[in-house]
Amino acid sequence: MTGPVLLQTFGDGQIEFGDNSGGSACVLSSRSSITVGRYVNLGGNVRIFDHDFHPLEPDLRRLGEKEQAPHIRTAQVILENDVFVGANSIILKGVSIGARSIVAAGSVVFKGTYPPDSLLTGNPAKIVGGKT
Repeated sequence: MTGPVLLQTFGDGQIEFGDNSGGSACVLSSRSSITVGRYVNLGGNVRIFDHDFHPLEPDLRRLGEKEQAPHIRTAQVILENDVFVGANSIILKGVSIGARSIVAAGSVVFKGTYPPDSLLTGNPAKIVGGKT
């Protein structure tokens, strides 16, 4: 484990955890919305971000933090009930993972909607099993 659990919101960002969910040494950062369903397990050092931390355009990154904010891309993240995210995985903006799915350790999930009962692995993460 690399540190404590860190829950961070900017502006209107929201982080919502369902009952009986949690993680170890996780970082969740929101400018939009991160929803973690019920009975979700986040393995050690999992990172979930619903935004880029800075604008992608070089000239905009030169601006101060407040001036950058309107140019930072955001999109909600949803983990439905009973999802398991393996250690050291990263889930980025705009991802929705269906109920009972598993994200293998060390995976990077950076876009898309994944159906229930999926097994995701890799960088970029792809469905390699499940009931899809």
